[in-house]
Parts: sequence; structure tokens; C-alpha cells
Amino acid sequence: MLTAQSAVQAVASRPFHRKKRDAHSNGAKSVADTTRRASRACYRCGATNHLANAANCPAARAKCRTCGKTGHFSKVCRSSKDVREVVPDVVVLLTDTVNTSADKLLCNVHVTTANGASIETELVVDTGSSVSILPVAVYKRHFSDCSLTAPKVKLVTYMKEDIPVLGCLHADVSLNEKVTTACFYVVKGGSALMGMDLIRALNCSFHFGTVTAPNELHALVGETISAPDTSVGCVKGFVHKPTVKPDATPVRQKLRRLPFSVRQAVSAELDSLLQNGIIEKIDSSPWISPIVVTTKKGGKIRLCVDLREPNKALIVDSHPLPHMDELLSELRGTSVFTTIDLAAAYHQLTLHEECRDITAL
Repeated sequence: MLTAQSAVQAVASRPFHRKKRDAHSNGAKSVADTTRRASRACYRCGATNHLANAANCPAARAKCRTCGKTGHFSKVCRSSKDVREVVPDVVVLLTDTVNTSADKLLCNVHVTTANGASIETELVVDTGSSVSILPVAVYKRHFSDCSLTAPKVKLVTYMKEDIPVLGCLHADVSLNEKVTTACFYVVKGGSALMGMDLIRALNCSFHFGTVTAPNELHALVGETISAPDTSVGCVKGFVHKPTVKPDATPVRQKLRRLPFSVRQAVSAELDSLLQNGIIEKIDSSPWISPIVVTTKKGGKIRLCVDLREPNKALIVDSHPLPHMDELLSELRGTSVFTTIDLAAAYHQLTLHEECRDITAL
């Protein structure tokens, strides 16, 4: 009779027999290894019968013709290929030319080149084009003696199709008594276009379907046009009165210290707002919000107020905004469009006297 200890020793002393793998399993593994190896290629030469660490790789000491580095062929080079052509970064959108002459807005200008040639050229006014265009046929007919320069921008249509540019023609353009230097982009076909660059440079105006210079516009109107009024306007017949929550608690926020570099500009801006009647002085207020100063592109400052706490105490006026499809449907059949940019539009809205304390700063 065996004891428990002897039984454990007997079980533990059993010899371990390694299972022999049959030829079928060995063959399946070898086929899988071969397939896996065949799917991998050498990143030096691209061959599939060896890997990159193989001693017999022909590209181990070869020099790449693309990047100039040693250790791989050019056909498997992972570096970016050398770009021989310089592609400009700026993209200019151009509109398609109109077909009928009745739909075109034409303008006759005098184009004078550096060689002394002065030709009167008819241009199609295109406010959708950022640059001015000149067909190659017009260039060869009048300005073939002038050399072209390389373009600085890439021209594409609204459909993102490239417009081949043969070069740029620099010339002086005059309309009435206004003279400016222009850059025409010479293309293969199409019409001669007056883009926004030339429209702004000549300060052109559109009056009853014609393009006029400032002096011509004065003659058409019959009076001298005064300088535009730069004062801030005011909306008439409406006073904004926001609704304050009944349980709202006034918040007096801590004022933020302004940098010394903007303090003088902030003081000047506050004095200007005070003189124009946009803001008013008060002795005290239960609400106080800090001033936030940002810098505009031109270097001037933009004076803002952090009204996040007062906004929490207001009941928001929710109005449904019209859908874009509805707006486009209302514009159907129209042919004349205009835009308006109000100067300091936020300051043109009068605030009710009972709610002015909430905007104190």
C-alpha cells in the first residue's frame, strides 16, 4: 500500500515524453514562414528575397539619386522628392467670364509699358477676381516687346482648377487722370479682366452701369462729394432693454491691471467714447466688469469688456434665425447686390437707462 508521499513522488518521477511533430505540421509552418517572408520586402532595394539586414543587399552602400543619402535606391526612397518647380502659396479665385456683351461691365483704360508703348485697352470689370488678367493674344498684339516676370501667386477657378499663367506684365494704367502701376497676369485665353487690385488702385466707382474715376463721378453728380462722416451714428426709434432675472445678484469683479504699453491708448479711447456720448461717468454701481484690451491688425487697440458675469443674470432673447435656403430663395431674380459695414455698430444701439448699471466698468 502506497502512502501519500510515495504517490506524489511516483507521479512526479514520471518521464516527460516530447511529442513528435509530424511532417504535415512542419510543412505547414514552413509554408507560412515563406509566405510571410515573401510579403516583406527590403526597404533598401525593394527585393522580396531578403531583408534590409542581409549582407548581400546591393543597395547597402549605394547612394540615392533622390535625396543623396547612402543605403537605399531612389525607387524606394521615402524622402520627399526634389521639387524643381516653385509652387506659390497664395491662391487667387477667379470667376468665369460672361458670354454676352450685354452682361459685361466694360472699362477703357490706357496701358503704358516700360518700353513706352501706350495702348487703350478694354477691360471687363470682375469684382470676383483678386488680380487683373490679360489674354496672351492681347499681349502678343501690343506688348510682345515687353518681358514677363514669374508669377507670385497661383490662379485657380472656383472649381479649384488650375489656370496656367505665362507670366506677369508690369505696366502703368491710367483712367481719367488717375495713374497707378498694375500687374497683369497673362493667360492663354479668356477676356481681359480688371480685378479688385486695379479697381482699388484706380479708386473706381460704378455709376449707372459705367465705371468712373473720382473726378468723373463729381461731374456726373454735379456737386462736390464731401468727405465721409467718421462719427458714430445711433439707431433711431429703438432702445434696447435687456431683461434681468429677478433673483440675480450683482457681481463686482476685480479690475485687471493694464500693461503700461496700452494705458495711454486706453485712456484716449475712453475719452473718445465719452466725448461721442457712447459712455457716461457714474459715481458707483453694484455691477463692475473688467476691461480687456486686444490689438488690431493696424496696431490700434480694441477696447472690450468682460461681461460674462452680467450675461449670467440676463434672460436671453431667443429669436429663430432664418435658414440659408430661405435667404437664397428671397434673392432669386435679383441682379444688384450691396453690402454695408457699420462703423462701431455695437455702439450705435442705445441702452435703456434702467439697465446701464449692469455694463459698468
